[in-house]
Amino acid sequence: MLLVSIISKLTSFFKAVWFTVYTKNANDLLDFVSNQVMVDYNSMLSGTKEYQVDATKLDKLISGFSDTSKELLDSITEIIKAIDEVTHATNEGAQGTSDIAEKTANINSETYEVLERSEDVKGSLEKVNELIGKFRV
Repeated sequence: MLLVSIISKLTSFFKAVWFTVYTKNANDLLDFVSNQVMVDYNSMLSGTKEYQVDATKLDKLISGFSDTSKELLDSITEIIKAIDEVTHATNEGAQGTSDIAEKTANINSETYEVLERSEDVKGSLEKVNELIGKFRV
């Protein structure tokens, strides 16, 4: 019985020691979670909220750049279209000027021919007048 009593006392002692150690460790663990882990968790949560705010600002900024880029592209497209239209009008104007110069040259050439023929007719009229002058009585 002595052995049973010793075993019983040892068992009670180990239970008491185990309970004390377990309780102390559990309390230490709870203190660590409450004082360290929760503080770090709240700090991380705060950082996450700040990242979310920053991400929202960055998204708005990028969206603004995107909108501005689209407007700039539209403006550049309109400028290119206007330049093409001016180029087309300039080409038409140059063609018109070229046509006018060609027609002026043709008129000049034809005027010269008319002048030559007028000189021929004048010469012929003078001959006719001479011949008529001979037949007068």
